[in-house]
Amino acid sequence: MDILISTGDKDMAQLVSAHVTLINTMNNVFIDEGGVVEKFGVRSDQIIDYLALVGDTSDNIPGVPKCGPKTAVKWLTRYENLQGVMDNAHDVGGKVGAYLQESIEFLPMSYELATIKTDVELEQSVDELRISAEDAEGLLQVFTELEFKPWVVELVASVDDKPAIIDITISYDIVLTESDLNAWIETLSLAEAFAFDTETTSVDYMLADLVGVSFCCEAGKAAYVPVAHDYEGAPAQLDTRLVLDKLKRLLEDPERTVIGQNLKYDISVLAKYGVQVKARIFDTMLESYVLNSVASRHNMDDLALKYLGEITVHFEDIAGKGAKQLTFNQIELEKAGHYAAEDADITYRLHETLYPKLIEHPSLASVYADIEIPLVDILSRVERTGVLLDESQLSSQSKELEKRMSELEQEAYGL
Repeated sequence: MDILISTGDKDMAQLVSAHVTLINTMNNVFIDEGGVVEKFGVRSDQIIDYLALVGDTSDNIPGVPKCGPKTAVKWLTRYENLQGVMDNAHDVGGKVGAYLQESIEFLPMSYELATIKTDVELEQSVDELRISAEDAEGLLQVFTELEFKPWVVELVASVDDKPAIIDITISYDIVLTESDLNAWIETLSLAEAFAFDTETTSVDYMLADLVGVSFCCEAGKAAYVPVAHDYEGAPAQLDTRLVLDKLKRLLEDPERTVIGQNLKYDISVLAKYGVQVKARIFDTMLESYVLNSVASRHNMDDLALKYLGEITVHFEDIAGKGAKQLTFNQIELEKAGHYAAEDADITYRLHETLYPKLIEHPSLASVYADIEIPLVDILSRVERTGVLLDESQLSSQSKELEKRMSELEQEAYGL
């Protein structure tokens, strides 16, 4: 039977034979018998002798002091194996020879420590050790018993959140007239909730100028209202102040519900234009984070693919990349309108998918509602206005915490 071992551990080189090969998947390098000689200078059947001589502090193998790889290779080339080196230790001169003679007593132990046991009795036979079908239920039971809570959530998400592909008719509007805007405002005012997004000239809200806004209150139907596209040939657009004034009564109404993706950014942008979002807010980025805090990606594009099975239009698709990348105001309305309306549509649909999953877990729902969501507005205001620190109070708290830490440390030592 030919065996391929995936590892980057040098100790495993002792297992290499005509039928055993190593692969380091970090660099995709295969190591066979010839590869062991090329890498270490000794044969695979000499690797244990080599490790016993060189030692390894990470594995608590003492080895021979001052014996490096070159010295070990020289000895093993001359004396064949560790026993041969030990038998001829008196012929090795210099300081390293003295160290070798002093280490004779410990070298058998080093050899034993470096040896990978291959005679351990296994409950299963080789034929039984085959990849079986996924047992998500069994794995969930193990994770639950061991209280691996983030993994429990992730596993549940991987099983339950496989996106069901739903055929949705897409209808995106680009709003250029006040009458069309009024019609949408009326639609939004009658909706239980609506998704909202800003399009700007910068990802830094302090530098960003508003280019347009988009909204959605029904899956597949959304609108984009441009206000500042200024490329050559751009059509006439509604006045920024006019648009914001009409939206303001919705966004500042505590009885309304607004959904966003990274709403802190939109809130900060709107604040620059005198709009204070007071509506009840939901944030799909935070919903995803609370559901699966160990995941590294919570951006809309990745969430759309994971939960909705949708491949969205990426910003680079319409703006380009690098030094020649366009800012949003320079992008043609047809492309910009679809992109912006899709943002609002996907955000709305993500909330419809994520929030029901969130409330299935009361502890997570509490974290989301009582901590994460209230922090959105707080952090936005802190970022915009800064904070005033009471240095004396901060110093006092630091000393108190230091004292308490010391007390806990002493208690721990006393256990």
